[in-house]
Amino acid sequence: MPLYEAGYNEFKSVLTYLNDIFSENNLNNSKLEKIVKRLDEHRKHLSAYSKLFNVCEKRNVQSQLQQVLSETARKRLDDFKELISNIPDEAVFNNNTMHRVELYLLSIRYDYKVARDEMQTLADLNVKLKKWLEKKTLHKIGELLERGIIDKTPEQIIYLKNGQTVELEKKTEVVKEFYYYFINNCFLLRAETERNLNDVEYRKRLQDLQTKLLKKQPNDIKHYFTSLAKNTNQPNNLENFGYTQEILMESFCKDHVVQTFASNNSKYFIDEFVAIFRNKEFWENKFWKKFFEYFSYIIFNFNGTAFEEILKILIRNENNENIFMDKRYILIDQIYNCLVDLYRSYIEHIQNQPTADGDKSTKFRNELYKSGCQLLHKHLESLLKMLNNLDYLKVLRDQVINEKNAGATIKMLQDSPAYGSCIRELDFKLEPQDVRYFFSSQFFRLVINGDLIDVYRFGTFIPLIFYIYAFDIEQKNSSILDLTKLRGFFNESQLFKQQKEFEKGLNDLTEFMQVLVKMGSLQSRWECANYVLEELRKQCSVHSEEMQADDESNELIDKDDVIKVKILEYFHSKNGEVDKKKLMLRLAETLNIHLFKYLIKNKSQLIDFLAEHNASFKQNCTFDVDRDMVPGFGIPYYLTAKQKPEKIDNDNDNDSSDRVQMSAIMFHVFTCNSSFDKKEFLINKKSYSDEFNELKKTLWNLKKFYDQKEDPVDNVGNQTDVSELYMQYYAHLKKLSFESIADGFKGDYHESLTNRKLYADKIVKNFLNYDLEHIKTIIRSTSSDEMEKSNLITMLSGLMKRDMRSLHQWIDSTSSIGQNINMQHFYYKYSQDDFDQWFREQNPNVMQTTIDQDQLNSERKNTIKSFREFKKSLGSFKINDLQHNQAGALALISKQLTKNKNANIFMKIGTGQGKSLIIAETVRKLFKINNKAATKVFVFTCYDHLAKRDHKNFVDFYTAANINSIYCSRSSLLSEVMQNDVIYSELDEFFNMLRREFSNSLINGQPIKYPDFENAILVLDEFDSLVLDSEDFSQRINYFDVRSKSQRTAELPVNKNDLEQYFGGSDFMKACNQSLDGLFTKWYDSTKTQYDAIKRDSKNSNAKIKIDNLGKEHSYVGNFLDYLAKNGRAEMLAIILYPTAFFKQFKQVIGFSGSVEGKDTGRFNSLFDTSLFYDIPPFFGKKRNNENRKQVKNLIVHEQSQFIDEIMQDLKERCLSQPVLIFAETELQSNEQTKPDFQLIKETLIKEKETDAHLSQCQLLYIEKEDDIDANLNLIGYAKTITIASRVIARGADILVYKDVKDGLHLLITYYPMHKNIFVQMLGRTARQDQLGTYSIIAKSEIKYDELKVDQIKINTRMVTWHNLSVWFYKELARNQQTSTILSDNKRLRWPFLLTMMFSIGIDKSFEVLKDFVTKYILK
Repeated sequence: MPLYEAGYNEFKSVLTYLNDIFSENNLNNSKLEKIVKRLDEHRKHLSAYSKLFNVCEKRNVQSQLQQVLSETARKRLDDFKELISNIPDEAVFNNNTMHRVELYLLSIRYDYKVARDEMQTLADLNVKLKKWLEKKTLHKIGELLERGIIDKTPEQIIYLKNGQTVELEKKTEVVKEFYYYFINNCFLLRAETERNLNDVEYRKRLQDLQTKLLKKQPNDIKHYFTSLAKNTNQPNNLENFGYTQEILMESFCKDHVVQTFASNNSKYFIDEFVAIFRNKEFWENKFWKKFFEYFSYIIFNFNGTAFEEILKILIRNENNENIFMDKRYILIDQIYNCLVDLYRSYIEHIQNQPTADGDKSTKFRNELYKSGCQLLHKHLESLLKMLNNLDYLKVLRDQVINEKNAGATIKMLQDSPAYGSCIRELDFKLEPQDVRYFFSSQFFRLVINGDLIDVYRFGTFIPLIFYIYAFDIEQKNSSILDLTKLRGFFNESQLFKQQKEFEKGLNDLTEFMQVLVKMGSLQSRWECANYVLEELRKQCSVHSEEMQADDESNELIDKDDVIKVKILEYFHSKNGEVDKKKLMLRLAETLNIHLFKYLIKNKSQLIDFLAEHNASFKQNCTFDVDRDMVPGFGIPYYLTAKQKPEKIDNDNDNDSSDRVQMSAIMFHVFTCNSSFDKKEFLINKKSYSDEFNELKKTLWNLKKFYDQKEDPVDNVGNQTDVSELYMQYYAHLKKLSFESIADGFKGDYHESLTNRKLYADKIVKNFLNYDLEHIKTIIRSTSSDEMEKSNLITMLSGLMKRDMRSLHQWIDSTSSIGQNINMQHFYYKYSQDDFDQWFREQNPNVMQTTIDQDQLNSERKNTIKSFREFKKSLGSFKINDLQHNQAGALALISKQLTKNKNANIFMKIGTGQGKSLIIAETVRKLFKINNKAATKVFVFTCYDHLAKRDHKNFVDFYTAANINSIYCSRSSLLSEVMQNDVIYSELDEFFNMLRREFSNSLINGQPIKYPDFENAILVLDEFDSLVLDSEDFSQRINYFDVRSKSQRTAELPVNKNDLEQYFGGSDFMKACNQSLDGLFTKWYDSTKTQYDAIKRDSKNSNAKIKIDNLGKEHSYVGNFLDYLAKNGRAEMLAIILYPTAFFKQFKQVIGFSGSVEGKDTGRFNSLFDTSLFYDIPPFFGKKRNNENRKQVKNLIVHEQSQFIDEIMQDLKERCLSQPVLIFAETELQSNEQTKPDFQLIKETLIKEKETDAHLSQCQLLYIEKEDDIDANLNLIGYAKTITIASRVIARGADILVYKDVKDGLHLLITYYPMHKNIFVQMLGRTARQDQLGTYSIIAKSEIKYDELKVDQIKINTRMVTWHNLSVWFYKELARNQQTSTILSDNKRLRWPFLLTMMFSIGIDKSFEVLKDFVTKYILK
């Protein structure tokens, strides 16, 4: 609070006292020197504090000072006086005393600065500025300038003695003086030592200060601009502090206060601008364009009359000044570009402003910008009229309109009231720069005279005139265009009988005249158009019967091309006027080059004609006119014609042949035949050209890959013949590769070109995605084979050739080339003995107790021999031999099954090690040692796509072994499934089938038999996941109709009586309460409470979507009563299935895992006997994951925005050199989150990709759900590819990385999953099969898995009881159905209602009690 008068006097008195104490003449100075740091500095501040009082009293403004000083400051001064006075002279000063003194002095100093800043006037600051500048104390200047602008209110400009009134003129003089200091010295703001402003901060600071300064009253904008403009009018001034001057001038000209002032004082600014432009030194300043641009912000705020006045001076040069004559074209360019830029900025402001209802400030700003746009339209009209009158439009057309301003020009013209109706009918999407021809003088005059509007079909009339007329740059023979005749023809066309045909013909004519712009003379274009229009008149003004007779001559021409062919025929005949190569390029570019096949009907002559203008096409000897001469052929023809032809080594036949093949491939890949691809190409020619060159580069790499020379001398200096054999294989593989690729893309041009070019480069890379050294190993080991019939060539031929595959299937096939070569290489490189050694090292305990090596070797030989009988049935796999680890694993399984055919066996074998084949061969062995008729094998996987894939791959294998197999999905029929010997299914899909079948049995009495799992064998693929993740396994509801269809149209409230009626009567509800501990009442009360809450607010519903541990999405139901009331249907459980209880039903279990460790298998003993566990080494040798997989980062980042920033940084560092796979959570991880991390990362990445130099080069892939895996899996492993994935890809996904990626796949894990096995599987996506890999962990929290206690698998006994009850119920139901005993309508819904209540409330009753209850109240 401010001081009263008494307090003011006391304040002054204490201050005087302290000054005396701190005076240099004080005898106690020695004491002060001991307790006060920087004594001189504090002495000066106390003295200045007293002087402030004296100055205010002289100016008679002590009352204002009294208001500024606070009671707190006075008390602080008093307390300090007491502290300093009571310190004894001879005291021993402790640190606490010294610290208190220091704090008081700093606080008093702060109080002084506050008072000084409030009382100091702008005039005072001017004095200080002058003083400090004279002393060159530059670091003080910035602070004084800021204080003058921020703190000095209008009343503090100046004070006069004795409280006299301050005259406005005197105030203004003070302000002007401050302007001078600010303009000439504000660059010293950067000299402050306390702040280190970067360029952006400095610019913003200056802009803010100048804006505030100009808003202060009184202001003198004229004087300010004059002072500022002096600096811009000197050629060397900007060399000294141009950056600051540029900021000030830009900010000044864009300031709304200034623009408003300028609109009302245009005469002053016109005179100032003209004076600046007259000065030659302005044009010598290298920054003159920038300052002209800034001036334009003011010029374009002039009213129409003032704007025209400055145009007359600068462009029309009414004063006949030489300098404006010399600079006229430059001035036109600057004025126009500034106009366009300003319009663009206004439009962007309008488009980017939110339009929320009630946001008055936003609406006001939008209205301001719209008003600005309207003013700019008027200025554009004035400018164009003046240029047209001066015959200067050609300057605008030929020198001003360019790629940068074309888009904004189109938008401004389209929005213009004067030109919009015409320009909107013209399409400039493909060539925006063609808008410049709108300013061709003759066409522009037609526009401004309104000659193009009043005509029938003016939307076609205007483009036709434009493409005929406007491109004649020289404007010769302009009188030949008979506009009256053409208008008459268009008006007459409304009487034609064939309107659709005429419309199409007219559109074709206009489109083709656009294609052939700038070709031929105005006369030839006009004559051609006349010729075609007359043809159209003949055809369309008669009946269709007459048309058909006239069309016989065109019967060989596609009906869509007739008009275009006539036009092309006309232009092609103009040998002297049209540049044929230019014509060919233009037709190719617009995908019309195929029309030449109608003009040049001799195929050999046509090919020679095409080759004449395209050197690259000469190499394409595989070109077939009938097959390849389609519209999309223009794309590769254009792209190759624009490139410089490469030198051909005529002495090298192989080189020439390779070039022919590569040329053919390029043409086949980039030829398309769809209108969508045509539009895409025309809009994105640059990106297509880049991709074309990228594919070309990859093909050259393929050629170089196989062109390697082999040294005929081995490592020890001996001559060897094997090098020649290598070279023969290389040559054959190169030929096979080129032919396979060319044939694969040949012919079917209706595929999307977007997909063709996307897949082509990756498919070619797959052809060389292996090490030639691996080929050598295979060749040496199979050198006795005839090359073309060798296993290697046979295998690669099957994988390389497309045959009937889709592009997606083809890339899948070629992706396995490297993997198959690697497997053969390691098969020959290592021996069975090597595998046995690795196995012993990884399984020391097993080898010591249960394995007899001789027996194992014997079993292995039998396994290999047995497998070879069936290998031909593996089709596209082309597997000739089992890998040593596969043979070893199968020998172990076979040995144990021979010993005990019901033995449980568990194995760890990595993904990509042929686990699917081991499973299939294991199943075959099971049928061999068991009674086939009495045996069924269920193979369960974690994901549906894996079950579907594996069954598809091995169905022929099983058929060859006389084993019936089936893939089971939720839509399969149980009766059909159980007729087979082997059932492949994802566990949840299988359960869903059971639920559907059993619910149908309840609803319609459909006979059903519960499968006999007790005598079946269970094979679990990733058994650890299937068991561990079963703890959050979801029960699925089925829908049961309880009201007739006629009663389902409206919501009907549900009460207890309704439930009794729907679900079996009051006796059943009473029984539930009496026998099952009040089950019905507990359930109803709980459900009704929630239902009432939902009625109050729908947000109280517990319906939700949850993601399980495997990344699968599940929708959870809402309230039972709510859904029943609204839909007349009940959401109920037809069966409760519990995986662990289900697994225990089987007589035998064989499990495989890619992540489980032997030390962890004991936790599964509560389910299975896991004593037989084997850790199978990979086929490439010892595991070296820890050596090959390098961690790059390990960050825990709690704050969300920083978390996303760190992820983006990691991506930018890696994305160009490595493919990146991001694991992101698809569920919300906290209540504060509005979007899951997956979505946040995806959205941020898409946004950053638009501007970031690294990310913009990358392809983005998204794998959120299981359905996304198949489409993207084989695209992940290429550099410049970023994949965002959920944990749905953590298991079973073998990601093949392109070999040129030196560091392998980079994995970015953004969260810790609940289960360690999933985390291990995530890590397992990189550094696979002995390759390198890197990974980063950037998460918001951490789980230390090694610190978690690993317990036995816990079995939920309640769930086991309910599962067993469900199994018993359906067996009983099936038995009743066999005796024709069917549940009555009154009882058929009791069972699902009972299960639903039990599951919801969670009652604990024994199996026997529940069985008796169900028998009594449901089955009987």
